[in-house]
Amino acid sequence: KNLYVSGNIKANNYVGGIVGYQESGTIKDVYNLAKINAASYVGGIVGSSISGVIERVYNFNDITGTGDRVGGIVGQLQSTTLTDSYNRSEIIGTNYVGGLVGYTWRNGNQYSSYTTYRNSITNSYSSGLVSSNSNVGGIIGYDYSANHSTSPNARTNLYYDVSVLSLYDQPKNQKPSVAVSTQGRKSDFLLYSTHASLGFNEDIWVLKPKTGDYAFYPQLKVFIENDLLRVSGKSNDSVKVNVKDGLGTKEIPFLIRTKFDMDELSRKVSEGNSYNDYYFKVDDGIAEIKLGNFIPIGTSSNPFQGSFDGNGVNFDIAIERPNANRIGLYGYVTVGVIENFSLTGSVKGRNHVGSAAGFAHSNITIKNIYNQAKIEGASEVGGLVGRVQQATLTNLYNRGEIIGTNYVGGLVGYTWKNGNQYSSYTTYRNSITNSYSSGLVSANSNVGGIIGYDHSANHSTSANARTNLYYDVIVIAEYDQPMASKPSSLESATYALNTSKFFKEMASRLNSDFVFLEITDTYGYYPQLRVFAEHDLAAVKEESVESVKVNIEGGLGTEDIPFYIETVAEMIELQEKVANGNTYEGFYFEVRDTVGQLDLDNFTPIGSNTKPFYGSFNGNFTEFILDIDTTQNYQGLFGYFGKGTIKNLYVSGNIKANNYVGGIVGYQESGTIKDVYNLAKINAASYV
Repeated sequence: KNLYVSGNIKANNYVGGIVGYQESGTIKDVYNLAKINAASYVGGIVGSSISGVIERVYNFNDITGTGDRVGGIVGQLQSTTLTDSYNRSEIIGTNYVGGLVGYTWRNGNQYSSYTTYRNSITNSYSSGLVSSNSNVGGIIGYDYSANHSTSPNARTNLYYDVSVLSLYDQPKNQKPSVAVSTQGRKSDFLLYSTHASLGFNEDIWVLKPKTGDYAFYPQLKVFIENDLLRVSGKSNDSVKVNVKDGLGTKEIPFLIRTKFDMDELSRKVSEGNSYNDYYFKVDDGIAEIKLGNFIPIGTSSNPFQGSFDGNGVNFDIAIERPNANRIGLYGYVTVGVIENFSLTGSVKGRNHVGSAAGFAHSNITIKNIYNQAKIEGASEVGGLVGRVQQATLTNLYNRGEIIGTNYVGGLVGYTWKNGNQYSSYTTYRNSITNSYSSGLVSANSNVGGIIGYDHSANHSTSANARTNLYYDVIVIAEYDQPMASKPSSLESATYALNTSKFFKEMASRLNSDFVFLEITDTYGYYPQLRVFAEHDLAAVKEESVESVKVNIEGGLGTEDIPFYIETVAEMIELQEKVANGNTYEGFYFEVRDTVGQLDLDNFTPIGSNTKPFYGSFNGNFTEFILDIDTTQNYQGLFGYFGKGTIKNLYVSGNIKANNYVGGIVGYQESGTIKDVYNLAKINAASYV
């Protein structure tokens, strides 16, 4: 009793800081500071204990065994009582390795010759690192006891810190489970609990409150209240921990500050650390983190199962992995909550590609995120998530360009089959609500303004909700898409809205998690997410405003704010967009009243029999001087027109063509032509 050891111990078997082999007797009020390297039966206090008592002890240096039965306090424990102990260092072995005890001998009546081998381990904890090739435990590496229900075999009030282990890159094949359990507890439980909740005796244990960035594990009163400063000081050092980087709990999450931190998270998850029920958060005061050449967090074999709060940060991301699947900031996510960040930059993958997540599965929630990055892939490509399979998505918006070949959507590329269509998929339900896309979207097939392909069987239940979802048809109409298809540019009463409605009417369509700026003569604003618009950091608020800000001096294509035309180049641009398949049905164009005259030399008419113009055009009594000399059909200022209205203009010049030729319109399928006149000389064949 009443001693401690420091220095270095290097030996073979039965090696401990205080005692190598305990046959019987009592060891108490001692601690080890020595670094120990040995083979088997290695412990911080005792190498192997056959019988006796070990109480009020701790270990505070690394223990390494090249063999088996290695423990922070005892390597092997047989008929011994171990109580009121703790380990705070790294314990490494090849087999039977534990934070407190490596191996307990067989007890009970399983073999009659071992009926006296009973032991008790109580009121103890390990907050050290533990690693082994096999049979590893946070408390006991391998507990051979047959029955722990009687007091001689008690296993009560035993805890190990799973938070420190969750971040541990173990040198051996295994480390203890990092899942929260009766024994496995997060750091905050050990650092901030009461004597009652721990089950520790107040006469033996001291619980010190947090001071500044430091918190304290439980420590033994016999040492911390010792009159010798070297004893009390070392006791304090042995339990002191800097918590400024977080503890992985909801209240005190692990903190992210740099690209290195994000890279480390990606690496650790890829190595099998799922972080189920762990929490990460970007630290306060960080507006942006650049993620060049980033490797997505989580794979199908090693998904991320924790929760991540971006705290308003923008990730300027660059991922170039065109041959890889499940690509995004998160590659494959399940279970937790991903929230509160934005993305700029570019993401390129093959299948299951999104800015926030490539693949979202198993009750994951993704919310309060917006994207401005360009997203490219092959199949199942979305502005926020590539594939959604049993997930909840809410409070999202996309402002980036989304390109793929199949199953491509402004928010989500593909949702997996839900409901009861296939009995094996009855639990695959998902909810997508209160979100919008005003980005560009293009694919060869299965393309949507919100969802590329919604495989869900039934959306009538809240679990499968599709409510308050919108996309901007005007940006789609103006888009010269690189792929064969793009979403419909026709406004509807459900998903598809024109830009003006986004700027003026969204307060009644989206929930209170959005804020709405008023339109001005120069700028309009899409809805912002409140978490960014009201953030403490000015840079986050500014990024939020810029992400939704649109210069409307050129118009919006609506009746009240039409697309404005001032130059010949803009007339040619309109002609080319219609020739590319934009009918502009439901859209409005207006020549500014300051123009007066536009000289359209060698002009190709707006609209053809295969690519008609269905919009509305107000010339504001501008003179269009035409010079058309061709053998083609469908000639005039407008070659082929329907559905909309053409008004307030006149034409002069010369038109020479074949059939279906008019000064204003060559062929009118439907619609209205009014308040116009022709001064042009026309020479043609039929239908003139």
